[in-house]
Amino acid sequence: MKYLVPAFIIGIVGGLLDEVTSLHKVWCFLIGVGAFFLFVFIKSVIVTIRYRREWKQGKANKVLFALFLSLCSATAYADNHSWVEVNHSEDYSTWAFVYDDITKPQLRNGYYKVWVKYEYNTAEARKAHGLDAKEIRELLEVSCDMTKYRVLQSIDYDTKGHVVRTEDVPTNWKYFIPDTVGSKIAETIKDILASDE
Repeated sequence: MKYLVPAFIIGIVGGLLDEVTSLHKVWCFLIGVGAFFLFVFIKSVIVTIRYRREWKQGKANKVLFALFLSLCSATAYADNHSWVEVNHSEDYSTWAFVYDDITKPQLRNGYYKVWVKYEYNTAEARKAHGLDAKEIRELLEVSCDMTKYRVLQSIDYDTKGHVVRTEDVPTNWKYFIPDTVGSKIAETIKDILASDE
């Protein structure tokens, strides 16, 4: 059925030209094909005009909303990384997280790069740690054997999410101390890397 319209247009136009003019049959056929493409062009212009009218009347808002939702879900699916809990205090006032999008080393003895987030949810927790920040995010460089690290960048955020301090100078290398938040961060990094394999 879908081939009926092009065949009909090509046949009618080509046949009429063959009867009425002294053109060769191949030329009549080619002009018939051209007529079909002209028909398709005119039809697409009409459909475009109709959609523009519906757009102006607001009927296309549902289509636009559906496209927007599909774009948002595709974007959310593409970036499906998240913060993985490392540890929290007994009263849940302080938390530590590791971001699961870990940059792997380019060289055999290179270093991993990973973001770590510390949250201090109460004024008492911030005071106990001598901080003004509610949240601190640090970019760590971690050795392949997960024994040492250094901070490449540190950003402090206040309770409203505004940056209150940024430090971009790398710190000296430090070793993860057993049975601390640092050693739990190293364990979490290992778990994330193992789950990615």
